[in-house]
Amino acid sequence: MQFLNVHFVGAVETYKMSISEGVSMDTFRIIEIYGIYSFIAILFIFLGTKVLRRNKANRVNQMFSLCFFTTGGGLLINLIYAPLTDPVALVFLNLLTTYFACLGLVFLLVGVAIIYKSNTVVTDRKKEVVIIAYAIALVVFFFIPDNATVNLSDYSIIWGLGFIIYGICVTQVVFGATLVLSGLFLKTFEDRAFKIRFLQFIVGLFLLDYILVQNFLLNGLIWPRSIIFTLISLLVIPAAILLYNGIIKQTSD
Repeated sequence: MQFLNVHFVGAVETYKMSISEGVSMDTFRIIEIYGIYSFIAILFIFLGTKVLRRNKANRVNQMFSLCFFTTGGGLLINLIYAPLTDPVALVFLNLLTTYFACLGLVFLLVGVAIIYKSNTVVTDRKKEVVIIAYAIALVVFFFIPDNATVNLSDYSIIWGLGFIIYGICVTQVVFGATLVLSGLFLKTFEDRAFKIRFLQFIVGLFLLDYILVQNFLLNGLIWPRSIIFTLISLLVIPAAILLYNGIIKQTSD
């Protein structure tokens, strides 16, 4: 496997010119990256902090807060590489953003497993094995042949088909496992109010997964994507709030 096998589309002359002159982002792009994405990143980190402050020693709190922190951190990386012109740096930071965005799913899985099966069943050893195995599976992102292409006309990143298929398959395994455990846990509720609250978590999980899948698919297309990306990314806001509202009663103060 070759690390960061970067390819290009678009005129090389365009690349040489932009290296010397820099990248000029239009107003909409600036608002999208430094306005909307910044707000979403701060929201995730804020919610993660609120969950963790309820009880830092509680393992459920730790897992759910890590989901918010990794997702928010990935979005912050997105802010760093937006104005860059170096193709290798663009691809690396783009993949790093995707890595952290996808990594958040495994913390939801472990968190739900703990509240469903308890700490005695989901031991630290089992938790670490699941998290490390998934994290390693995501590292493969950086070594997939033709994983990403840089469009030199606007410096957008176009993901290869193999990368898209692999990313969707890996994330859907974790999403499916989380959904199954969530459904089993939901059946244990007798109180209608608690059941409705946890349903918010499941809806938020679906939204988050939908955004991830659509991101994989849209990044494989060469077309003007800003408005579509923005509309889809806005779904992250209700997803984060629903996840938080759905789990907050399951975490310890």
